[in-house]
Amino acid sequence: MYRSKIVPKFSFKTCHMHRKNFLTSLLGIPAIAATGLTTITPGAKAAGIKGAAPAPPTKKLKTSLNAFSFNDPLLAGKMTISDMLDFCAEAGFEGVDITGYYFTGYPNVPADDYLYGIKRKAFRLGIGISGTGVRNDFTIADPTRRTEEVQLVKNWIEVAAKLGAPVLRIFAGNQKNEGISTTILYKPPTRSSTSSERSTPNGWV
Repeated sequence: MYRSKIVPKFSFKTCHMHRKNFLTSLLGIPAIAATGLTTITPGAKAAGIKGAAPAPPTKKLKTSLNAFSFNDPLLAGKMTISDMLDFCAEAGFEGVDITGYYFTGYPNVPADDYLYGIKRKAFRLGIGISGTGVRNDFTIADPTRRTEEVQLVKNWIEVAAKLGAPVLRIFAGNQKNEGISTTILYKPPTRSSTSSERSTPNGWV
């Protein structure tokens, strides 16, 4: 008697209905997840499933504009980096990638005031600086010129750090070097600085 008061009498009919209601309720789950609504479908209600607010969708990707999109106006001086940042904010971009040759004075390292001014404006607009890059060539056969290319990359690593950019894009190179001795090609460039000389932290606004 005690058992019959707690557990309903089992029958294949009731088991079948419960399963049917359950499967029917599942049909409404994708729609609820897609729309963010908390409305319960009739099938879910019949199956006794209580509604709960769905978790907000997780955004895993952010959009970032590469400055090359405005290559011509930037190089022609018809647009500034500041103008481009304004465009990014208006268009809803969350990041911007500013290649080095769009900075005034490239390939020379820009002044800190200039760099921090760009970083500060991007921050105030809610835009992250997702990267920068240089136009280098590590396949130049002449050891002296190749050393200069290495130094260029090192210099712009510092620029990237000051901007807060997590990425610096570089090239391998495209020289053919036909008829040049492999002894010259594979000779490592002269070290231009030590790690201790480049350990000063950057990135302050």
